[in-house]
Amino acid sequence: MKTRISILFSALCFTQSAFSETPNEQVLDVLSQSVTLRQASIAPDGKHLAFGVNSEGESSIAVLELPSFRPINNMKMGSSFQMGDFFWANNTRLISQVRDKLTSRERPVDTGNLYAFDFDGRNGKMIFGGHASQPSAASHIKKAPTILGLANFLDPLPQDENQILLRVLPATLNAKGSSAKIDGSELAKIARIDVNNGVIRSYGYQAPIARAQYVLNEDKKPILVSGMAEDLSVQTYLFNSDEKEWKKLELPGNFEAFQATENDKFVVGLAGIGEEKRGIYKLNLKTLQLEKVFSDEKYDVIKLYSSIDKKTVIGAQIASPLPTYILLDKTHPDAQILKSAINTFPNEQVSLFNKTEDGSQALIWAGSDKSDGSLYLFDIKNQKIRYLYSFREAEKQLPLTDTTPISFTTSDGINLEGFYTQALETKKGKTNKLVVLVHGGPFGVRDTFLFDPEVHLLAQHGYNVLRVNFRGSGGRGEAFEALGYQKWGTDIQRDIYEGVQWAIKEKGIDANKVCIMGTSFGGYSAVMNPIRYPDTYQCAIANAGVYDLSMLYEEGDVPRIYSGKSFLHTTLGTDQAMLAENSPSKLVDKLSVPLLLAHGRRDSRAPLEHFEVLTDALNKEKKPYTVFLGEKEGHGFYSETVRKDYFKTVLAFLNQHLDD
Repeated sequence: MKTRISILFSALCFTQSAFSETPNEQVLDVLSQSVTLRQASIAPDGKHLAFGVNSEGESSIAVLELPSFRPINNMKMGSSFQMGDFFWANNTRLISQVRDKLTSRERPVDTGNLYAFDFDGRNGKMIFGGHASQPSAASHIKKAPTILGLANFLDPLPQDENQILLRVLPATLNAKGSSAKIDGSELAKIARIDVNNGVIRSYGYQAPIARAQYVLNEDKKPILVSGMAEDLSVQTYLFNSDEKEWKKLELPGNFEAFQATENDKFVVGLAGIGEEKRGIYKLNLKTLQLEKVFSDEKYDVIKLYSSIDKKTVIGAQIASPLPTYILLDKTHPDAQILKSAINTFPNEQVSLFNKTEDGSQALIWAGSDKSDGSLYLFDIKNQKIRYLYSFREAEKQLPLTDTTPISFTTSDGINLEGFYTQALETKKGKTNKLVVLVHGGPFGVRDTFLFDPEVHLLAQHGYNVLRVNFRGSGGRGEAFEALGYQKWGTDIQRDIYEGVQWAIKEKGIDANKVCIMGTSFGGYSAVMNPIRYPDTYQCAIANAGVYDLSMLYEEGDVPRIYSGKSFLHTTLGTDQAMLAENSPSKLVDKLSVPLLLAHGRRDSRAPLEHFEVLTDALNKEKKPYTVFLGEKEGHGFYSETVRKDYFKTVLAFLNQHLDD
């Protein structure tokens, strides 16, 4: 990278002491920290509870005894590795993904390795991945050969406590031999693995399509896969057990299979047929016809809830602004658990983590706009819910403000939705300052009402926050998403601008106290919107943005991953003149607001070249800007220390340009 970046950083970065108001250190500490808990799971026999714990930059798995909650173990991987997502293989043994800690990057890298250990910490062993076959440092004896690839948990095989099924993406080692290379084009296979020694008992059923998700029958054999073709279409294949081959099914609506039901007579999944929003359908495996179960008039179904035994689809959630649930089988015991959770935590998002084999206890998660989620133990027999822990315990110390859904109609007649978070009142009373926080993507992604650290960071320091789910955002159907295709710098930007005008009119925002901020596509918009609407903003904060649209075809990981170029062709277009007309780096002469640019030097999605091409253009036009660089950061800031410094920089910048 060019050394002049460091020179620019030294010349243009301001110091905290230049501003009159000091950020609230307690707020900074709470909101820059990673969640304390990241995952939880109860053992099948209900005797132990495992947590994924984040503490001082380390990830571990803690195990408590039930019902006493006595600490049993806190498993860590040492200086070179971190524990990732985990699951119970049986009553006594856990299996965790392993992430490598690299000196060149803040964020640990998933290299496809799995580590198995007993709940008390004994009998630990790498059972899958490249590390499982490397020599032991102590004995220099090579371990049992294993499959190189990325593995995801597929099924616990309840009838066999020593084996599980994994979905494996075969991989090759990188040039250094330290991590697995995956680009998304790999054809998955199913591995049956011994959880004690890592021996692969069987390996096969190669999927006929990339990004395949398997559906198993009651005998734990695959009967269906849904995956993505290179043209972005979802395709589904049926496995012919007699001929041992896959047959492609011609199904409408990009049907995506989820789970077999009704004694393997049907497979339930999601599809968006015709003009309908994405809804629930079941595929008759005899007639190979789809039958609609449920669809909403306005919103997609975004999540299906399965019974713990994976035999019944009990419910669903739709993409409405506030959580809305549909119970499909109201008589099922697991549906009753979900119903109890929904009734206990109104206007919160709930999830059933897992349940004991005897059905006596279940773990429930509930989260909202002011809570990053809390964990509860549900005594099913006695219908009692016990609070256990919060995923971000320190959030309770802050007077967090409410987030409310909003909607408005654009000048071309499109109904848009979003969220408005009221600023915490200052000593001077209510504030009329606004930060427009733009989400990334831009396609298929959406803002939700759930807890967002950046939203509360801003609101706690006196800034009202507006988030707009512009055309192209997810949850409103394929037609709504397609409205944003090839409109990155035009219609989408107008949606954001008209959202600001709505806030000025409806919320009493001072038109001279508005700033725009975002990451990834939001970073692009933070620069592009002030170019399109120069009199609207007093400042702009862009993090990890893309600033030359044609560069997306050449730099970064998007053109190199499976279906990446198809995504760009569809959503961005190939007209070079149009790309230039919508690239901030080509239009800096029209930029007149103070600009804060943040970027990670190790960003592979929006590589530093985007930052460089924009700063080159700004320098040529003699436009001032402020810089915040994360030396070992990627796409977004992972380190708590870097995140806190970035938040401090943001608040100081806002205070300078929106100060009363």
